[in-house]
Amino acid sequence: MKKLFSIVAILMISLSVFSCAKEGFEKGEEATMNLLVQIPEIKAQTKAYGDGMYDDINLVIGVFDENRVEKFRRNITLEKGTFEQTVSIRFLMGKKYQMVLWAQYGNAYGDPNDPVEMPLDTITVDYTASNRENLDAFYAYVPVFEVKQDFEKTVTLKRPFAQLNFATKQGDVDASIADNYLGLPAKATVTVSSVANTLDLFTGAASYIDPETKAETPGAKVVIPETAFPKDAEGKYPTITIENETYEVISMNYILVADALAEKEGENAGKITVDLTLNVGNELEIYVPTAHMKRNWKTNVIGQLLTGEGTFKVAITPGFDNTENTTWNELTNN
Repeated sequence: MKKLFSIVAILMISLSVFSCAKEGFEKGEEATMNLLVQIPEIKAQTKAYGDGMYDDINLVIGVFDENRVEKFRRNITLEKGTFEQTVSIRFLMGKKYQMVLWAQYGNAYGDPNDPVEMPLDTITVDYTASNRENLDAFYAYVPVFEVKQDFEKTVTLKRPFAQLNFATKQGDVDASIADNYLGLPAKATVTVSSVANTLDLFTGAASYIDPETKAETPGAKVVIPETAFPKDAEGKYPTITIENETYEVISMNYILVADALAEKEGENAGKITVDLTLNVGNELEIYVPTAHMKRNWKTNVIGQLLTGEGTFKVAITPGFDNTENTTWNELTNN
């Protein structure tokens, strides 16, 4: 059985770094940049994933010369629930630098203290399994600057990924899985078209690099292998709530949007159109054509996905403050 859905795209909250002016510098061989890193508690009424409360946040600051040669890096661990840190960095006077800031949960993208294991010029996304909250991350690039005095810098870190969720009405999983109803396994495979797997941390450009040929492949399709539906420590499915309706998440992924294929201007700048497919066993396929994704947005496919009754609600939320609802009846829209 095949179902056709629209999507929910929810703009995510970004990290921010605050600064203020400093006076009274006397010229010397070194100058200091002070950063007051403020990471607000990332809470939103419609998500169980991506609330910034899952684990320690590992912030790495890479300092490079103007030729992209790494000079040094700072690695700062923000303990779970801590969202503020003051950072002071010393530079040589008269020199030019540029910086990459990357914040991740644990060491999901490598050890920030090991430049060989974790180069800060590019990041590669791992699409080998679903439901991995530790793949959430935040990023910023500071262009080349010349050090002339003590200074303080404002930087904003944002998620370079889109978050993709498939979520079914609460109780639908147990109704279709627990008693082997319809013969569905509690596992799902996700296919996404036109995505990227490599992010250039200097330019911000994202592209798909074939793991075998190492060649760039525009419009690549990624198949995320079959993965068990996620459960928390108490054995419950994560939930999201949209318009007072609760849905159980059966698949969550962080997707890197292929910038070359995205719209370039207006309110849709950075948005990309993709085709989504979720397969549950060999019996159920949920196909979502021409869905939209964007960096730092959330795309939710919601409804009674597993035991549909022909009519289901679609909510489209480009931000957290407005909602558009419509009804989609697969019996009359095939």
